[in-house]
Amino acid sequence: MPEYQYVSKDMTGKTFSGTIEAENVEMFYSMLGERNQFCISVRQAGIANKPINITPKKLKLKELAIFARQFSTMLTSGLTVIKCLDVLYQQTTGKFLKATILGVYESVQKGDSLSKAMKSQKDAFPSLFLSMVAAGEASGSLDNVMLRMADQYERDNKLHNKISKALIYPAFLVVLIVGIVILMLVVVLPKFMEMFDQVGGTLPLPTQILLAISGALTNYWLIIIIAIILIAILWHSFLKSSGGRLWWDKLKIKAPIVGKLLLIVASSQFSRTFASLYSSGMPIVQSLEIVGGTLGNKYVESELQNVSEDVRRGVSLSAAVRKVSMFPPMLCSMLSIGEESGNLDDILNKTSAFYDEESDTAIEKLIALIEPVMIVSLAIIVGFIIMSIMLPLFSIYNQVGNS
Repeated sequence: MPEYQYVSKDMTGKTFSGTIEAENVEMFYSMLGERNQFCISVRQAGIANKPINITPKKLKLKELAIFARQFSTMLTSGLTVIKCLDVLYQQTTGKFLKATILGVYESVQKGDSLSKAMKSQKDAFPSLFLSMVAAGEASGSLDNVMLRMADQYERDNKLHNKISKALIYPAFLVVLIVGIVILMLVVVLPKFMEMFDQVGGTLPLPTQILLAISGALTNYWLIIIIAIILIAILWHSFLKSSGGRLWWDKLKIKAPIVGKLLLIVASSQFSRTFASLYSSGMPIVQSLEIVGGTLGNKYVESELQNVSEDVRRGVSLSAAVRKVSMFPPMLCSMLSIGEESGNLDDILNKTSAFYDEESDTAIEKLIALIEPVMIVSLAIIVGFIIMSIMLPLFSIYNQVGNS
């Protein structure tokens, strides 16, 4: 069983050091927690200069929502930031979230602010969360900021789950189509072709096409699989590049029907996120820059950068948004009303509530559009295969009848 050399502190700030024998690093932290101590540094005994890597991956939306909700509740109850992190660490069971909280706690213990401590956890926390926490610390309203972030990520998680569930059926149809086509081309068609070869004669063009596809799948399946993998890798690399991602995201936004639905979802996210940032006291320009990076679309982000530049030059927010001709007219009108009334954050909150409902409807419409397209595609493909098989059969029947 490995041994872990550590340096730790308790809640009074007293420093400890020693060695603990544990099956793994998670058990080590559990055993240290039972002593009411928190790890400052740790390395496996006998491995020089090799500290234990506890850096977590990017936290999920649900984890962020739970973290912010519980943090807000404890801050409202009068607990200090250190004590909040202590309680969260003790009750968290998720490996990555627990490691993240531990890292944040250690940084805060050393004197860092909460936002700086969170930022030190690499990409665990999104930029929106970090910016909101920094604004909350500056304004002394960290509890309210955490509450807003909890609401924000709960809604984002709900939307993400809804989209994922809605895409299950179309994904099933895609797998079904591919499976049926491969089965008919590799298993069913060759049996009919043996009969056609015995009869002889010229096969119809659709049958020749189908035979060529069937032969390629049967004889060159390994090459086809390798080609598909290479294409997938190239496509992934293309989308990872700034130019490729911008081109693809713009294509999605400009696409008929689908683009309009995506913009409704983007309008909902824009309104809600901008309202949260603006109400926390963050300047409009900085809020726009942060919002752009949270929408998951490089084209929308580039358009919001143009909006930010116009606002920096003195153009009103509503006029700058209307200038890019991307968001729905209602959003521009609501921004104008909010600016004139001096109640922009409240207006945006109401607008986001409206677009939340619109985005739900948009997702349902998108799925309703995908399903018939997939069914029709399946019918066309299967129909073509059946026709290609039946045409030679009719030819054989005619030959038999004439003889």
